[in-house]
Amino acid sequence: MGDKMKIAGIAPLLCLMFVTAGTADGSSPQPMTVTYVGNTGYLIECDGQKVAVDALLGGAKSEYYDIPSDSVVALMAAAQPPFDGIDVIAVTHRHDDHFVASIVADYLSRNAKCELLCSPQVADKLSALPNYETIRKQIRTVSAPVDSVSQFSKNGITAQVLSSKHGAYFETDSTGKTVDRHRDVEHLEFLFTIGGRSFLHIGDAALQDRDKYRRLGLGKDSIDIAFVKAWGCYEQMTFGEKLVRDCILPKSIFFTHLPPGKGAEWAIKAAYSCYRQVTFPTRSLQIWIVL
Repeated sequence: MGDKMKIAGIAPLLCLMFVTAGTADGSSPQPMTVTYVGNTGYLIECDGQKVAVDALLGGAKSEYYDIPSDSVVALMAAAQPPFDGIDVIAVTHRHDDHFVASIVADYLSRNAKCELLCSPQVADKLSALPNYETIRKQIRTVSAPVDSVSQFSKNGITAQVLSSKHGAYFETDSTGKTVDRHRDVEHLEFLFTIGGRSFLHIGDAALQDRDKYRRLGLGKDSIDIAFVKAWGCYEQMTFGEKLVRDCILPKSIFFTHLPPGKGAEWAIKAAYSCYRQVTFPTRSLQIWIVL
């Protein structure tokens, strides 16, 4: 059965419903609630479990990064909806547009059942905070060679964690040598499964390597959602788009890293073939229900 999409307004938030085929035994899959927070940050809730990926951040506004407002950060700090009851916080890497140590630490202090899944560099940032000892046991670090896969599980939530490279950013150093500014950044990608539903979040990884996603078992069966950096629309399909569609096989694609205000601008192009199955977040705390 082909995917169908219905759009319905649920004041004050927009809700997109992606209707997918049933499971192999004929039962309906568990619905997922997806909430956009900012930049690459999303909350995903399914079967009574909630995961936050790159979703606890805030601070100075930027023309490049869609940073949550102070009022949204206040909800994080108080563990108020939609940030209540988070079971797992996953952080792709240490950069401030994906993770703010003080916000994550305060949240872990308020929610003792929540665990943080992150790299050693992220944990190092937390270790400098005064309340670190109270949250230390909630931190699960993944330290593994690039291109290796680690396993994580907690109360019906499972994840395959791919250690990968951050997308390159080249600049000239003081000696005139061209260097990759991000070469030493520890970076993780997450393939989560909850209630029989699966989603991949690639953080700031470049969409250039097909083989690494085969290490996660992708490319055989479709997954429900891929959270990936937005691509452009050209006459020929970009390599990144082709990789996502042919190798990751998501039923739905949610874009990340749209600068402030760009989501609404790009959403006008949603009918273009290069953006089929793509959802563009247009505001913080926007919600979709994936059925």
